[in-house]
Amino acid sequence: LHDLQASEFVYESARDITLGPDLGGDEVSPQLHNALHSTFRELELLDSNQLDQLVDQGGVFPELVNRFHRYMTLASGHRRGHQVSKRAAEIITSGEHSERVKAMGTVLLVNAFVSPVHNDLYNALSNMPDAIAVTIDDPEAEIERVQRSAKESHKLHLRSVPDTAEEIRDVVREIIRLARCGKRFGRLAVVFEEESYATRITEALEFAGIPVSGPDRIALSDTPEGRFVTGLLNIFKNDFNRLDLTTWLSSAPVKDPESGLLVPSARWDAISRTAGITSSVEHSWLPRLDRYARNVVSQAERSEREGEGRANTIAAARSDAEYADRLKEFLIQLADRGPSELEDSWLGFGRWLRSMVQDYLIGKDDAKESDESDSKISRLLRLIDQMESLEGSGSIIPKYEHCSEVFREQLGHRSAGLRTLGKGVYVGPLWTASGCLFDTVFMLGMSEGRYPTLGLNDPLLPEPVKKLIDPKSVCLSTVDTRVEESRHLFHFVQNSAETIFMYWPRSVPGESNTQGPARWFLESARLVSGDPLLQAGDLLEGELTGVTILRVESSELQPFERAGDIHDFDFLTAHSWQQGGNDPNLFPLAKNFESLSNSMNFEVERNGSNWTEYDGNIAPLAAGSSLGQTINSATAFETYATCPYQYFLSHRLNVEPTVSPEVEIGLDPLTFGSLIHAVLETFSKWRMRDEFVDEPPDRQRQVSSIRDSVDEEIELLKEKTPGRSDGAWRIEKQRALTLLMKWLRRESDLIQRSGMRQVKAEYEFGRDNLKLPVEVKTATGDTVKFRGQVDRVDISDDNKQVFVYDYKSGSNDSYKDVKKDPLKKGTKLQLPIYSMAVAAEYPEAKVSAAYWFVGESGTDEFIPRQSGYEKEQTEPELVTVVEKIVRSIDQGVFPAHPGKPEKLPGRPASFENCTYCEYQRVCPTSKSRLWESKKNSDKDLESYLSLANGDL
Repeated sequence: LHDLQASEFVYESARDITLGPDLGGDEVSPQLHNALHSTFRELELLDSNQLDQLVDQGGVFPELVNRFHRYMTLASGHRRGHQVSKRAAEIITSGEHSERVKAMGTVLLVNAFVSPVHNDLYNALSNMPDAIAVTIDDPEAEIERVQRSAKESHKLHLRSVPDTAEEIRDVVREIIRLARCGKRFGRLAVVFEEESYATRITEALEFAGIPVSGPDRIALSDTPEGRFVTGLLNIFKNDFNRLDLTTWLSSAPVKDPESGLLVPSARWDAISRTAGITSSVEHSWLPRLDRYARNVVSQAERSEREGEGRANTIAAARSDAEYADRLKEFLIQLADRGPSELEDSWLGFGRWLRSMVQDYLIGKDDAKESDESDSKISRLLRLIDQMESLEGSGSIIPKYEHCSEVFREQLGHRSAGLRTLGKGVYVGPLWTASGCLFDTVFMLGMSEGRYPTLGLNDPLLPEPVKKLIDPKSVCLSTVDTRVEESRHLFHFVQNSAETIFMYWPRSVPGESNTQGPARWFLESARLVSGDPLLQAGDLLEGELTGVTILRVESSELQPFERAGDIHDFDFLTAHSWQQGGNDPNLFPLAKNFESLSNSMNFEVERNGSNWTEYDGNIAPLAAGSSLGQTINSATAFETYATCPYQYFLSHRLNVEPTVSPEVEIGLDPLTFGSLIHAVLETFSKWRMRDEFVDEPPDRQRQVSSIRDSVDEEIELLKEKTPGRSDGAWRIEKQRALTLLMKWLRRESDLIQRSGMRQVKAEYEFGRDNLKLPVEVKTATGDTVKFRGQVDRVDISDDNKQVFVYDYKSGSNDSYKDVKKDPLKKGTKLQLPIYSMAVAAEYPEAKVSAAYWFVGESGTDEFIPRQSGYEKEQTEPELVTVVEKIVRSIDQGVFPAHPGKPEKLPGRPASFENCTYCEYQRVCPTSKSRLWESKKNSDKDLESYLSLANGDL
């Protein structure tokens, strides 16, 4: 009777409503199911009189025993452990199969912890001619003898380490040291009581190239193959919740059935977040991926038209759209294979899960991985076989939900199998090493709460009831018996090795709380130190005889001979090399590995005083590739003037910044500004229709037009950036309407006072040969061409005065100096270039220009305005700025210029050029210091430096 079949019999007995109302019924929770299964295992060891005693206790115990009897009836057709034991005793005593019994040879028996159901087998074996029975008359005396022997032979070595991570590293280092001294791996053991150590120490040893043997205590649920199944079940259980799906794709080796390749999980995760996916393939995934694929390209094309896009904006958007389409097709196929009524049986569920594993899990043949990975897949398939074998074994036909929960629970079991013994370091729980002989044993995790580990109390069989019906605790496990057994096992293992290392990790990585030592670690410390009154606090104060206290600072300065793996060895030898005063560039690894030498050179050059290629000193552009040969945007030149390194990343390397995919409650400033611009464009073009030439629309119609336009833009944004609540959208809509209504009132007054009228909205130049680009002729004879899009152009009735406006929806704080310096050191080029484009359209008119801050009022609304566009004053300075920027870019001058320190409300301290920069994460934190130390170190920087300082 395997565990899975027994679990189902427990479930069926719990579902029997005729047996009582307290411990079962139509709905059986996983917690009750597991509790009953655990209790039934203990009840199997009781005889009929003890079960009757339990019934006499009243309460829920009669129902518990009745359900146990039901369980035993269901399992009667399968061989049980006590039945096998009884049959084996009969074979031995009767002489049946005598040759096979003799082939056992000498039988060694220890009369400890033998349950009554196994007494017959124990007695039969002990009566065999060659049997040797060992009796431990006084276990406590034996323990004292072991302790005395340990102290006299100095076999105990106690170590206190900062945390579990350092504990693992120290064990690996010690194992390698012993191997160098001639110890065989097969004679070393690592034992623990906390099961999480199974994965940690196994991975660390394998990473260091050390073979591992012993029981495989890694549960399938902790492996990528197990996470594949649990993730798949979560997806169908929670209707394709986005977090469930992306977690599955990123934590398990999932392949695309169409291509057979690993899915692009990171890209799909970012796209699904940006698209605002929640759950449901039909109502969320498919429609929102469609919208995303459509809108991401159209939005990139608009940015390109407005001169704000990067060189590869459209290409990147099309790539994202292709990935979104691939994700959509993947989801359609996966959803079509979801569980149906056909999976409402053990056989149906097993066949469905097997097909999903076959088509979506990357196996050994797909990834060409190790046999270890293949063994995990084999374990998974064997578990599916066991589930299919349950078909027809009970009276209940299970639903898919029950099958999936049972399978999920089975994946968490750790009694999985056995690695080859003797060929590697033994790794296993303490109890599995009892009776084994080792040269050295490492006992891990000796923190408070462990050694002894009391375990969980049985919720259905309280301790007093257990002691009542089983006074000597022969059959039923109690806290006292568990502590006694654990203590015996602890000392048995301790006595079986020549050397014992005990480890007390004082904390868990990431936590500040200190854990005290385990009770038996403290007892051992008292033993080796000779201080019977030693307390836990004394262990932290200083070194004691036989106890080593490893601290963080000491653990970081290990000699290279103590390296735990090849990477640790490389690091420690490099540290030792440098401490010895040797040239880092001559370190052997640096000479043999180009990546390491490049990294070292990067650190040296970056932190030096010279301006190097690591600080933006790039090779000049090839002949014929100057900016003078292309049509540029004012925005790109402004970016360079602000920070050349930002320009280099965005326009030369075409690096796409990683946008945070998390949905925010409010719209970001850029998106909100685009919303305001779009509404003003739509409104302006509507108001300039021919039907309104003679009689402009009245105020009410203008208000209605703006409201309708806001509604349309909000709906478009909902498609582009879904995921926000309706309440959040209402707030954004009201915010936009409030700003635009105030603007409309002020705009109406302006038109009435000035006698001007709007004649252009989103006026484009330098694109598609519709309007010629603006040309700026530099002193060197080059002609730099610009394209752009002017938000608004107004003209007087006599056509002699023209106003150029560039709408801004944000604050005007960074623009106030424009009154004194119209170009603001090259960072504000739009107005002069836009004015030149409009002046070419209206050569007879006087052109004035202003930034129009639609959210401001009064004198702060326009910067500048009344002064107008002074061609004679502004264009010579524009020529100088453009020439400096073109020359610097062509020469490969791209330093990172942070600007002055700045602290804005609600944002961390930064620098004026970095606060809103999308690339600040790839800049060094010491950018300001590096700029100050390098800016005067090279003559090629002089041109940009004069621009940044305003020395034009």
